[in-house]
Amino acid sequence: MSSKCDDNPKRQMLLGMEIPAPAVAFVKQNKQALVAAAASVLGVALLYVTIMTPPSSYDYSLVVRNQQEVCPNRIRAGDVEDGGWWICDAQTTIPEKDCVIYSFGIRDNFSFDHFFANKGCQVHGFDPSPAGLQSQKEYEKVQRAHYHSYGLGVVDKDYGPGKVPFRWPGLDYLQEFNTLPWKLKSLPTIMKEIGNSKLTILKVDVEGAEWDSMKHIAKAGWDELYMELHFPPGGYNITRNKNNDMIVTRTPHKPAEPPRRESQPARNTPGTIDRIALLQEINAIADMFYWDDNHECTKTFAAACIEITLNEKRIPKT
Repeated sequence: MSSKCDDNPKRQMLLGMEIPAPAVAFVKQNKQALVAAAASVLGVALLYVTIMTPPSSYDYSLVVRNQQEVCPNRIRAGDVEDGGWWICDAQTTIPEKDCVIYSFGIRDNFSFDHFFANKGCQVHGFDPSPAGLQSQKEYEKVQRAHYHSYGLGVVDKDYGPGKVPFRWPGLDYLQEFNTLPWKLKSLPTIMKEIGNSKLTILKVDVEGAEWDSMKHIAKAGWDELYMELHFPPGGYNITRNKNNDMIVTRTPHKPAEPPRRESQPARNTPGTIDRIALLQEINAIADMFYWDDNHECTKTFAAACIEITLNEKRIPKT
């Protein structure tokens, strides 16, 4: 049977179906326009498939092993609720000299920072938000606690009101607090300016900004890393197995894109980022000894807020 429409109005056939004469006439009169429209639709479909299909190099899951034997005797540094962190016992964590703590994200709770300042560590707190700035006087009442009115960023840059880029859980989160100009600096810049080449503890709780800075975090020298990870709603599933390992699984229909290059100026759109690849870099150099869900955060934003604590891997001497 021919697939072409014939000229007999009583019997036009296409793929075995009878086609009414008015429809055939319409197709003939608008052939070029219909072909162009079909090509446009096909092009959009192919573009969608291209965008939504990630390269084969993307991993969809990561298991971060729980190495609790690295730190069998945990204690709480700071408040029991939000603001405090589980750490190795103070004797293991705090060196006899040159104890330096960087704490990014203060707001109105600095019990963690004061815990270490009272133990003899030099503690540097960073927070440009109004809530953090209001805490500065109280923060600095404790000896060895130093407050810095700028925050952690991927580049050194001053941002106007409402212009600070946030990656989690969406464009508007925390924008209401960005009512004044904010200064952000990269971790390498901060360590150089303060004069530290190695940190005892690096604590990062910066509401999503950790992802842009993750490569800097991985390359910085530290003994222990305490970090709250913020995953976008619907983008990742965080589960645990019987060994209490942390399993991060990417939602298949939300592929990742490479993180913003360091040379690019920060922008006010969160975009997407390959969080699993960044976590793999951290996992390669550190042992996780504790993790948990920040239930209050997760409940409030319907997203995964994960507190994770790690020790730098101890490389055996040969």
